[in-house]
Amino acid sequence: MTGRERIIAAIERKPLDRIPRYDAFWEDALQRWETEGLQLPSQKSITVEGQVRPIGTPIGDYFDFDIAPLYMDASMRFPTGVVADDGVKITIADRCGYTAQKFKGRASSMHFISHMVQDEEDWEKYKNRMTLDLNDTARVDSESYYLRTKPYPTWDGFKEVFAAYRETGRFIPVTVYGPWECAWRHHGYEDSLMDLVAEPEMMAEMFNRVTDLIIATIQHMIDIGCKPDAVWLIEDMGGTHTTLFSPKIFDELLFPCHKRLGEFLHANGMYFMMHSCGYIEPFIPGLVEAGLDVLQAIQANTGMHVKDLKPKFGDKLTFWGNIAVQAFNDGKEA
Repeated sequence: MTGRERIIAAIERKPLDRIPRYDAFWEDALQRWETEGLQLPSQKSITVEGQVRPIGTPIGDYFDFDIAPLYMDASMRFPTGVVADDGVKITIADRCGYTAQKFKGRASSMHFISHMVQDEEDWEKYKNRMTLDLNDTARVDSESYYLRTKPYPTWDGFKEVFAAYRETGRFIPVTVYGPWECAWRHHGYEDSLMDLVAEPEMMAEMFNRVTDLIIATIQHMIDIGCKPDAVWLIEDMGGTHTTLFSPKIFDELLFPCHKRLGEFLHANGMYFMMHSCGYIEPFIPGLVEAGLDVLQAIQANTGMHVKDLKPKFGDKLTFWGNIAVQAFNDGKEA
């Protein structure tokens, strides 16, 4: 089986030749492995419009991963750049509408310094930036949108990138921040949580705006012959012990957007995948109704377990993850 065939079989719960492979690694993990002797293959790449564009990753080639994600910029495209760099920490203004500081060259929590959309007046001022402009650069590329300062290719350039990805035989999802994840990055985490209650109409408009942009961008990809296999929504909606907001808020504000996206994807022959950290079990029935095909990561230390979820939802939903990461510290047997 090719990677694409293997992932599709897993999603449709059909027989497999082996379990599908994919993972994402912290920067410092990869650096440590290389100092311990890991020899990675060379980065595959093509040159498009004078810039080198990576095709997949060396670690993905080493482990023979079945998934090769592309990455969508669903931001307001604020000016981006390095604000400060002292060699230990780096501060970046991100196109998603926040300025944040993190340790340089290794995995770390981010310290958020500011967000562009403070209130409804700011939202009215900036919301039209969250629109697909076909005269602008592409909103999809082979490199992540995360703290990115590198320019995007044109849509014609992206078509070359996509063709090279298809040649890998891997499953190609487009990874993108979901409505909630996108909104809090330009509006602030605490303010967004508060405004789910205080300003629900504004938050609903934010959620719908990014959903419109995701659908318009995927539709344009289809129109230019670059149809992906799935959309992989990054949408962290839970903490370790409970959901970030109530099922009522989810049902009223987020579910309609997830459902609209799911219906669009299925109508066009694509799968709907979601990454959500934390405890989100109360949301799963709604996600199933919205058309979700794959749920990841099913964070084990929240109390969610596949052995409990599979009998309830396993005929409608494919589960990916649920490995207790902390158990790795206790050795292979654990």
